Amino acid sequence: MEVDNHRRVAAKVLTQGPANAQLDLASAVSPPPMWRAVSIPDSRALATARPEELESFGCRGKVAIANKDQILDDIWHKLGGKPRFIYGLAEVGSDYGHAFCAFEMENPKTGKHEFMVPNIVGVPGSKMVQWISLTEYLFGVNDFKDANRQRGFYNRPYTLVALNDPKIDVDACRDYFLDLAKRHQAGTAKFSLVLPRIRNVLRAPLHALGLPYCEYGNCARWNFEAMKAAKIFPSEIHLGNFFTHNTMWPKRTAVRLLDGLSHVARDDVRVVHLERPPHAQLSAKGKSEGRTYVNVFTRIADLFGIVTARGRHYAHLSELAHVRVHVPKDTITAHTETRTPKALAAA
Repeated sequence: MEVDNHRRVAAKVLTQGPANAQLDLASAVSPPPMWRAVSIPDSRALATARPEELESFGCRGKVAIANKDQILDDIWHKLGGKPRFIYGLAEVGSDYGHAFCAFEMENPKTGKHEFMVPNIVGVPGSKMVQWISLTEYLFGVNDFKDANRQRGFYNRPYTLVALNDPKIDVDACRDYFLDLAKRHQAGTAKFSLVLPRIRNVLRAPLHALGLPYCEYGNCARWNFEAMKAAKIFPSEIHLGNFFTHNTMWPKRTAVRLLDGLSHVARDDVRVVHLERPPHAQLSAKGKSEGRTYVNVFTRIADLFGIVTARGRHYAHLSELAHVRVHVPKDTITAHTETRTPKALAAA
């Protein structure tokens, strides 16, 4: 069932009162354009956290951000509306990182309708698809050994690519992950971090012969396949997309979305960057180098000390953000602010 995001935002404004009085009510209830950016001052005081809170900030089972349950609504307000789909990236530099996506559905644990992440877990013996709410995935501290092994933004910076095209088939994406979980349990879909494409070479001929086969993928590949099911990327393989019909690299998907190489128009794409709080306790290795090289040519150029314009433009995804989320020093409250993303012409 399609959710009327604009009506939901408008209802919230009417019930919240003067705190959000500067939100343009007309923009909240009007039809397209899908995004209507608004500037909303953050009224929360910069209260200094207690020493014991800072010592446990970001630790497993300890202290999370004080406004954990409100921050997503703050982000949607800054964007001008709730997105239909999110492609997310936990960054660790270059093309590396962890890919995930999120969309609204019923939380199987609570029954609440909210953004859920079907997180891909590659730990042997674990379920490969583990569901967790986006709020808990990004800002929680309670699932570091289960669905949230990336440990949220306490451990790495995150980039969210928010998509608001009504043609995105969220139900098909959900069904893809549910089926993927069943296939993993049956042994016909497995996690492979290294070169899953090579391991899948025999998949097509075995499928054509009606013989059983196992499909391999890492987080980037499984999420790209799910986005194909959601009609974000084309599902047909032809000569024009033979080398780009999937990817093993998380940042490559983000770049394709930002480059307009999908079924989603650029006007329906927004970027949110979540900075890792520098004073949060780093519970595992994984700080971002902040670089991305989008193809083999930019990698070769980097090897010889040459930086292409396109490689420089996409080097720091934080510079392309429409909304920035950060936690000021000595506090445990996240704040959001609107930004003007760097234009491609300025690369």
